[in-house]
Amino acid sequence: MSPQIKSHDLVISLLPWELHPKIAERCVALSKDMVTASYCTPAMQRLHNKAKEAEVTIVNEVKQHTESNDRYLSCKAEWRSGSVLGP
Repeated sequence: MSPQIKSHDLVISLLPWELHPKIAERCVALSKDMVTASYCTPAMQRLHNKAKEAEVTIVNEVKQHTESNDRYLSCKAEWRSGSVLGP
């Protein structure tokens, strides 16, 4: 997993929420920001100080809402400020 994380500036995890702490730990170790679609679990919250010290931002609860109209589908991103870890 580390080579894939290391080769990118931002990690967007759509994996099951149970895997996010492990991925977040690698992101912190490699100084890579991370975004997830899952709630900020206690396990993720425990990484707050490490992420802050490493100047890594981890944003949880980013959701995509699909809206339809006559011509196309458009997407909106939504997030809650309380689910941000890091600086």
